Amino acid sequence: MPHVLVLPGDGIGPEVVEAAVQVVEASGVSIDWDRVEAGAEVVDAPQDRPWGSRTGVLRDPFGYRWSISKMIEDMKPAIKEMGL
Repeated sequence: MPHVLVLPGDGIGPEVVEAAVQVVEASGVSIDWDRVEAGAEVVDAPQDRPWGSRTGVLRDPFGYRWSISKMIEDMKPAIKEMGL
């Protein structure tokens, strides 16, 4: 029997996922559904860093850690001024 992971999410996610599950089950296919709620725990809240990025770390429901980052300032001019 196939094992399928389902992440209902939030917003319209739960209704859409439940409808999809019902369609698959109506087809007669036997599936072992494993439902896991979407979400993450903040390990290190996003902060502005000296190198021009805003970074943070999250842990998903499976224990994996995710680093997120966004450039907020172009540091190339400052690096050039330092002669690096």
